[in-house]
Amino acid sequence: MRPGLSVPVRRALALTILLFVLWAAWSFVVSPAAQLSLGREADITLLVEELQHLRSVAAHRPDLERRSRALTARLASLEGYWTGPSDEAIAVSVQNLVRQAVSAGGGQITSTSDIGKSVDHGSPSLTIRFQVSGTLETLQRTLTAIAAATPALFVGSLEVSASGAAVASSQPPVLTIDVDVTAYRQPAPA
Repeated sequence: MRPGLSVPVRRALALTILLFVLWAAWSFVVSPAAQLSLGREADITLLVEELQHLRSVAAHRPDLERRSRALTARLASLEGYWTGPSDEAIAVSVQNLVRQAVSAGGGQITSTSDIGKSVDHGSPSLTIRFQVSGTLETLQRTLTAIAAATPALFVGSLEVSASGAAVASSQPPVLTIDVDVTAYRQPAPA
């Protein structure tokens, strides 16, 4: 007779080893594969939702392009575009218009700089920055002249600051006005 483990102990030990192998297989093979599958399903759901959104946006594109063409044509018919032999000539015209408005309001242009040319939604544009010294009346007249300009001008940025120096109460405060003015040219035919 061999000394060793009894039959019930060996069976219990074999059953324990079998359960350990099954647990290890579940933990290291089956469970990660199931989790990977669930993660992929969530990714697929998100991608399907994004695809539906993109299809919705694409469906609206022809209408948006039509509206853009209609608004561009309307702007052209309202004399909204600046014309001239060059961007420099347009810049001079814009500067003269703003200079007249500032002078009419009792102000003074202290500096002018060309910010640059760009294309906004298919329309070439030219932006000029003005620094103006004047009063509230100067600001009002300048903005009124820009709003009423034909062809159209647009204010892209406006900063107003008052000087820190004390002034007599009978005098209006002197303001420093930084304004970016944009003029649009007719887009090239498509």
